[in-house]
Amino acid sequence: MRVRDNTDRSRFELVEDDEVLGFIDYLVRDGVYWLIHTETTAEGRGIGAALVEGALDNLRGRNIPLVPICPFVVSWLQAHRDRMDQVDRKAWRAHKKQAADRED
Repeated sequence: MRVRDNTDRSRFELVEDDEVLGFIDYLVRDGVYWLIHTETTAEGRGIGAALVEGALDNLRGRNIPLVPICPFVVSWLQAHRDRMDQVDRKAWRAHKKQAADRED
């Protein structure tokens, strides 16, 4: 399995034998990747975790910060705090504040 950045579809894809097993949709704003939605073909096989880890490895290798919007990515980061250095904390805080303001 490997993760590729499919820039035409704005998503990271976990592929095995050319079959897409899962993906993370993203938006790019001001050089920051906003990871907004994750889908996998099956639960409980570690596909989601491998996908997030591969996407973050890809971004780290290019020195690109991220903002986790997808709850699965947020949860993965909470379990792997050593990867939090990749998060653009200022942009993430601003996003969470906006989301909280909309709920009020």
